[in-house]
Amino acid sequence: MSDGFASLHKILKDETRRKILCIIDEKGGIGYTDLMSALGFLTTGLLNYHLKILGDLVSKNETRQYVLTEKGKLASRLLKEFPQGNALHFGVKPKWWRRFWIEISIALAVISLSLFTVFFLGYVDATGLYRGLVTAVLSVGFAYMMQHLLRDVFSKKRRLFIAKTAYIAGGIALGLWVAYFAVGILLVGISRLSGTRFGYDFFWSIGYQLFALIAAPILSSIAIYRFGKKRRFKTPNYNPDD
Repeated sequence: MSDGFASLHKILKDETRRKILCIIDEKGGIGYTDLMSALGFLTTGLLNYHLKILGDLVSKNETRQYVLTEKGKLASRLLKEFPQGNALHFGVKPKWWRRFWIEISIALAVISLSLFTVFFLGYVDATGLYRGLVTAVLSVGFAYMMQHLLRDVFSKKRRLFIAKTAYIAGGIALGLWVAYFAVGILLVGISRLSGTRFGYDFFWSIGYQLFALIAAPILSSIAIYRFGKKRRFKTPNYNPDD
């Protein structure tokens, strides 16, 4: 019995899963699309994940609507009878909500500025600019899903692994950005000011391309990883002191 309650507590400790149960209980039965709309999710992957975790608390009826099983109804009654501490005030946003959207807004602004810069410099055409902007916007949904998983779902050990991976990936991205974008913009600027093709042959040489694709990302990732190690891999989603 204690194992059953421990398992139920683990399932229901997440606010999103509690909200799913409450919505299904209130509606009596609800379709996938309507449930996703009620939750305000940006991706189907996140909803599928929570439905999988809910397991035998939720099932589908003959019309393919989600309904509560007997165990699910019991869990819903427990949530109603003991609302204190269950964070069922769904109008209240998570603590990370405000910071997430501020950071996303800044990131989108930087990415958009970078894309328009390379467009006006002639590195990409209008199609490339459009695809880049669309990809950036669609990435917001993935970022939201990852933020929720990191803050509300994953264990501390898994968050540490992801933090280490993020430092390495950030180092690789920084190395590529500096080697290509920053150096490229610098050479274009000097060329336009001098009226010559300053550094173009060097930039497109095999030696520099190998450096930009291999050496720069490796060196940058090692440097950023060491920097992260000194900070104990602390990130906005991982605090070693928690």
